[in-house]
Amino acid sequence: MEEEKARKEREKDVIVVDESLPDDMIIDIVAEEDIATRNSSKIGDDDCTVFIFDSLRGSHPNVGKNLMSYLLVEAKDKLQIDLSSVLPDLTLPKTYVKYAKVQDQLNYCDCGLFLLHYFTTFTRSPELVKNAIMNDQPLNTAQFGTLREIRAMRIFMKDTIKELQEKAEKFKEEMRNLNKKEC
Repeated sequence: MEEEKARKEREKDVIVVDESLPDDMIIDIVAEEDIATRNSSKIGDDDCTVFIFDSLRGSHPNVGKNLMSYLLVEAKDKLQIDLSSVLPDLTLPKTYVKYAKVQDQLNYCDCGLFLLHYFTTFTRSPELVKNAIMNDQPLNTAQFGTLREIRAMRIFMKDTIKELQEKAEKFKEEMRNLNKKEC
């Protein structure tokens, strides 16, 4: 009886694999509540947690499922480990998804810039950013920079792309002239 209760509790948070499927397995996350809104106090330091930095406020319900599917395929491809034979007996770690409370993006064309900015900031101060996310605190400008910094990055990237395009055109022209001389 106690074992059955423990199993049912685990099933709320484990990844379940349908063994009857071939190598491209379908994996489902079974949970009573939305994985993105779980109480952060339940998440331990050793739990696998995926942080989503989305300045467009999109919904990402399949992140955990897709990430686990990817890791299973990678294990099979890179390590030649077929986990389908051991998964039924394997207790997989819980995978939590936490949405970082970041500034709203003002347009739909700066996603890459926001991503680069988030990555740079997170790697610069991982504990500070992690603690803010885990405590459901907004990442304020002191921690995460300002929209002005992202605009400056957009201008820098635009200027860099323009400069590289000009260099590429100049190089192509030099190569055409060189080919003309050889003919």
